[in-house]
Amino acid sequence: MRQLALILAVLGLAGCGSEAAAQLPAPAGAVEGAQQAGQFSVDPAHDRLWRADGKSARTGSEPTAVALLDGGMRVAVLCGRERVLEVYDARTLKRLGRTGAGIGPVDLTTDGAQLAYVTDVKGDALLVFHLRPRFELVRRVHVIGGPYAIRFDKSRLSITLSKTGRTVEYVASSRPVLQAAARH
Repeated sequence: MRQLALILAVLGLAGCGSEAAAQLPAPAGAVEGAQQAGQFSVDPAHDRLWRADGKSARTGSEPTAVALLDGGMRVAVLCGRERVLEVYDARTLKRLGRTGAGIGPVDLTTDGAQLAYVTDVKGDALLVFHLRPRFELVRRVHVIGGPYAIRFDKSRLSITLSKTGRTVEYVASSRPVLQAAARH
């Protein structure tokens, strides 16, 4: 009898959290201008990564941001509806990696080399990913105020907070540290 109860419990829970991408809630938002980086752009309506020469690749659901990695050899794509960050080879457009990107990812920037940063407005977080030794999330930094837009500038990350409209700055590294108090 206990074995039957266990089997029924497992069957009852099967599939929990395994919605198809189309069934997931809409992306938390999209930052104006984030859909283009260098010769690449994303098309959220058709789930495509486009290169200026007309070649394209299918992405996850509703890509909302794109940025270059590894000196332009790799392309990072943030897919808002699926809440994933994907990495593509810039030459072949082959997808090289894919990992979860929080509960409300909105914007993406990179250091142009090995680090990618994603703002998670619903999770109040800055997510840090590295490309090597393997593509993965390496840090989650709590950022109160709904981090929304993000920009990389030399050694600094500027993050706009959706709840206040203020901007905070962090040292850009694999361990971002708050650099300055919020400003208008």
